[in-house]
Amino acid sequence: MCGPVWGASVKEKIYTTVIAGKSFDLWISDEPGFISECVEHHIPIIEYAHAEENGSKEYPDDTYSSVSNSYLTPWAADSVEAVKNDPEYMEKVVHRFAGVPLKVAETAELTIRELCEGDAESVERIFSEGSASGWTDIWSGDKEDRRKALRDYCSLHYDLYGYGYYGVEVKEDGVLAGIIGFREYETDFAGNKSVGQVTKRDDYRVFVIKGADTEGTPLELGYIMAEKYRRKGYCVEAGLELIKKTPGDVYIVADINNIPGIKAAEKLSGQTGIFASDSSA
Repeated sequence: MCGPVWGASVKEKIYTTVIAGKSFDLWISDEPGFISECVEHHIPIIEYAHAEENGSKEYPDDTYSSVSNSYLTPWAADSVEAVKNDPEYMEKVVHRFAGVPLKVAETAELTIRELCEGDAESVERIFSEGSASGWTDIWSGDKEDRRKALRDYCSLHYDLYGYGYYGVEVKEDGVLAGIIGFREYETDFAGNKSVGQVTKRDDYRVFVIKGADTEGTPLELGYIMAEKYRRKGYCVEAGLELIKKTPGDVYIVADINNIPGIKAAEKLSGQTGIFASDSSA
């Protein structure tokens, strides 16, 4: 099937989905006025860009000259048919416009989903209740700063990197029980990558959960659970689901004073007897 031709206006509803009980339509268009209106009213829209062979963005007439070097929405495509044939992509676009986090995995008891701006108070509560393993608090500051940081994280990080930190919900009560996910592995550890390997440092332990991917960027699994939801196996349950979906190397870096974090790392890596041989723990 041929795509849109030069000089022809593109404005088409291509997808409809229901999120949290509300129906959303997704449009694709090359009309700047219509695109701007959709963005202003939070209507899901993909900008259709007429691509030249060199990959630059070109428009069919002078009405586009003012935006010739930038897009009106972060979602753009040069093939209408390709977008129509990618329901996962269309669903993601709708979720982003609706401000509703995507579900990334689930178990019998848990839903693992992206974080969102509305999680600001829950994130503060979770961090106030204890230490985390493999974690850097990137959402510090006051409430409004935290909301903005979470909003930016959801709108940029997940799609740019393809991974991140996620919220863990207990299906029974629908409450955010913890946070778990990945960041790029930063610790200087060029040693053995064999699965199950544990490297003991002065103040932390490095667990190799998955290894042997010599070309990919290693990821570090971090996790923290609210006090009410600890010692129920939720952290390990969620971690296993995410690790199964991750193709590359996965490490856990646990502070030696964070005993619950080390125990979770042990269970995830299949290690046994570490405390018997490590007096510093």
